[in-house]
Amino acid sequence: ALSDVHTDRAQNMRWVQSLKNDDSECYSNDTLILAGDISDNIDIVRATLASLQRTFKNVWFCPGNHDLWVRKSKTAGNSSSSISSLEKMEILLQLCSEMGIHTKPGFAGGAVIAPILSWHHKSWDTEPEVTCWDGIAPADESIMDYVFCAWPEHLDAYCNDDSIAKHLDRLNDQMVRTC
Repeated sequence: ALSDVHTDRAQNMRWVQSLKNDDSECYSNDTLILAGDISDNIDIVRATLASLQRTFKNVWFCPGNHDLWVRKSKTAGNSSSSISSLEKMEILLQLCSEMGIHTKPGFAGGAVIAPILSWHHKSWDTEPEVTCWDGIAPADESIMDYVFCAWPEHLDAYCNDDSIAKHLDRLNDQMVRTC
């Protein structure tokens, strides 16, 4: 299992590509579970998954927060992207389907693998607010998920409620029913 490969960084992509070059038989019977955060660039995601697919017998992928960034712009409410983070997730899941990368529950090596889509929400933040440190930018300006994700209006982009988490949980239920 692996996560946060962030192959938009060249050195990380070289490492992923080196896995096949290290020993062509080393991972050929193994299953890799990649738990998100490859890149927000679809072409880099595709190249990363292709490299891992050449290396491992099976590859499972579950999109992470970084993968759902669409680089929205906060200026004047405009978005530099014409798609939402949900639409981006659908594109990623379709790409995986076309490539033969697993995204739904299944079996490998005698184990059940069940990727679970998820998102953070405010109820998980139980620590008291920081009040003694001047200059802390508000979360909606400093946490990149709030800056670079664009959610449909029926979902609360700043996680003041659990609408995103519940929406993704419903998608998990749908995926299980289609297996």
